[in-house]
Amino acid sequence: KSNFMKFKLSILIAVILLFNSCDDKKKFIENFLPKYWVILGIEKNEINVLQELSINSFSLMEDGTCHLPGMLSDELSKKDDGVWRIEKSKSNYKLIFDVHENLLSDTFLVNFQTDTVNSVPVVSMLMESRTCKVWAVKQFERPDPNKMKVLEKINN
Repeated sequence: KSNFMKFKLSILIAVILLFNSCDDKKKFIENFLPKYWVILGIEKNEINVLQELSINSFSLMEDGTCHLPGMLSDELSKKDDGVWRIEKSKSNYKLIFDVHENLLSDTFLVNFQTDTVNSVPVVSMLMESRTCKVWAVKQFERPDPNKMKVLEKINN
């Protein structure tokens, strides 16, 4: 009976660690994402719409607000404000934008990749929804090697 109790206790501890690990990754992403991202490519329904954006960047603020590019054809605004959040989904993370009538107002699965360009560390993010794909990069002045390692593990 003692071995069975140890087994149950070890399973309970493993589950707690797993959920804490997921929460830690989510918090890491929430803390990492804020700042400015440069959009390198964007497709809507498999059509390249990068040239139709009012600006090729977006910003995510620590308070959960965001500034997303508008479309050049939109006479009302060239930049839209809204809110963003991260949610855990099975083995992935979702980035959700809630912006009134914006191209990026959608739920995106996110994947990160780290790289070095001209000896400057960069992180690229692929955001995919059912109808839209966005490739964006974030560049660092003083990168934290530990953060780069965590990002590499998030997709696994």
